[in-house]
Order: sequence, then C-alpha cells, then structure tokens
Amino acid sequence: MSLFSIAGSPVFQNLVYDTRADAFSAVRGDIELVVSEDGYVYNDRYEPDKCRYLSAYDNDQGFSERYSGHLEYVKAIVLRTLGSSSLFEIGCGHGLFVQMLSEAGAEIRGCDPSHSKSHPLVQQCYFDEVNDGSFNGLILRHTLEHVPDPFGFLENVRTLNGGRGRIYIEVPSLEWILANNAWYDITYEHVNYFSESTFRGWFTRIDEIGFSFGGQYLYVVADLASLCDAPIIELPNISSAFDSLVSVKQPILEELASLREINGSGLALWGGAGKGVMILHHMSSLGFEPEFVVDINPQKIGKFVAGGYNISSPSSIAELSEPIDILVANVNYVAEIRSIVGAKNRLLTIGRAQLILN
Repeated sequence: MSLFSIAGSPVFQNLVYDTRADAFSAVRGDIELVVSEDGYVYNDRYEPDKCRYLSAYDNDQGFSERYSGHLEYVKAIVLRTLGSSSLFEIGCGHGLFVQMLSEAGAEIRGCDPSHSKSHPLVQQCYFDEVNDGSFNGLILRHTLEHVPDPFGFLENVRTLNGGRGRIYIEVPSLEWILANNAWYDITYEHVNYFSESTFRGWFTRIDEIGFSFGGQYLYVVADLASLCDAPIIELPNISSAFDSLVSVKQPILEELASLREINGSGLALWGGAGKGVMILHHMSSLGFEPEFVVDINPQKIGKFVAGGYNISSPSSIAELSEPIDILVANVNYVAEIRSIVGAKNRLLTIGRAQLILN
C-alpha cells in the first residue's frame, strides 16, 4: 500500500550546480513510500543508478553553531559508548566529525566516496574497499537512510568488521516526521525511514537508543554481533499518520503562496539543502517561488540548487532596507537565524497544520 508519493522529485538535495541551466536539468525521480518486511518505510520507486555521490555533493552543516552543538552532543555519546580506540566512520563526508573526534584524542579514520578534500584521516572510497582489519567502534551518521537494503548493508558491515564491534547509527526519525506532518522531510536521497521499533527488532543487544537534534534524529548504539539473522518487525499502523501528512501539505502551500499579497513583502527561504530543496519543489507545483534562497554554507553562495534557484548569502537578507518574510526550512535554526537577520524580518516555520510566526 502506498503511503506517500511525489512525482519528479530532485534526486539530490545536497548537490549544488554552477549554472542555472545545470540546476534546471538536475536528475529527478519519483517517490512512493511503502512498508518493508524488515520494519522500515522505503521508496519503492528508488533507482540506485540515479544516486551517484560525487565530490560536488556537499552536506557540510558545520558552519551552523546550532548544528555544531549537535555534533558535540554526538561526540560525547560516541566516546562514552564506543570508547576512543580503533574507531571508523562510514560515510563521513569531508571528515568534519572524524576531525572532531581526532582532536578529542580518539584513534579514528573514515571513508566516503564523495570526499574530495584530501583529509589525511579520510579515504575516498566505500567501506568494503578499506579492507585493513576490524574496528572496535563504527559510526554510521546519516548514511543508512541513503542505502538500498539497509539491513543487508548492516549484515555486510558486520562481516567486513569480523563479526564484532559496536556501532553508532544516526538517521532521521520517522516518529518526528509523522508527529510533525513533515511532508518536506521526504526526499529522494533518503530511500529509507526508520523508527525506534525498527532497531529494537534488528538488534538483540542495544546499549543506548534515543532522539536528538530537537527529536529530528534517531540514534542507536548496538553490538554488531547481536544483529538478528531474520528480523520480524511489525510497525504500528502508520497509514493514518501519513494520511494526515498528505492532507495538510496543500493548505500550507496555499497559505504560503498568499503571503506576499497579504503582507506586501517578499519571501525568502532559508535552507539550500534537504528540507529547503523539497519545500521549493512543492512550491513549484503551485507555480510560485521565493525571491531569495539563503544558506549559511559559504561554499554554496552564488551557486544553484535543483530547479534553478540561486543561493544568496545571509548578509543579503540582513542588509535589505525593507522587511521580508523568511520561511525557515528547519525550525532548529530559528534562534540562530534571528541573530543574523535582526528583529525587523518575520520568521516563519511550517508547523503540524499551519504556518507559525516565530
């Protein structure tokens, strides 16, 4: 049974383009969410060949103080539960978290096929190409949701690591998405969506499980050796929750489209990745777009996201003479953005059933 569908979604939300023409021709794919036998929600229309993570892929969020605080929180969990010796991060991006742990005294390396910055602790490859022994602790932050057959992937990681070691996994929380009707958090890149019951069914020995980053992320620390051979998981009936998610999307978009006429001011979208790119995609279905798309990552300024939207710097909003409505794609960054743009501009977020003035 289909739970939620999106036609022609941009495949990549964290890829920026040098020209508007390239952004207009960004690869697209369809989304149709269904429930798997292994107890997670996944995109049944996902095509792996469309997702090739190259060096232009940029999901670096370290420029945000709010997100940096989250990484410090995760670092403490990792050091407390995995220890500091013989650690390895799979899918580590450009190595920010690897560097943080190394500076904290941990013995750690990492790998990522999109890595392009020649970090001495990071290899530009997949984990099955590392092949130099097993590790005491493995870190899998925001990687598993990108992997077709995630349970099979974990089985392979266990085998490659000699059937041993503890693992820290962090993924977007399906609980948060459904509790907040977060239709804008369903993306093509994220082929899978996990709940706490998923991991409790997959592992028989879990050291710690919980939620972080304002509830948006789910994490688990588990013994790899305890990964079940054949998990049987029954998710709660989530079809009604997805029905609610679908029903609120159109009214919120229509309310957003009417803001300029009602308030007589322009509209900016803050967030040139993930949630922001998907909000732009859904906006385009109604034939409207914001005057500005803003991102704090300086490496994205002046470039374009899928759909042809140019990314402006935060200073371009702060320096406007007239106030503007700013839709913040992720509510976690409201306080940080307020400190940048000042009090004259209205900050809006998408609530469970309506726009919220912050």
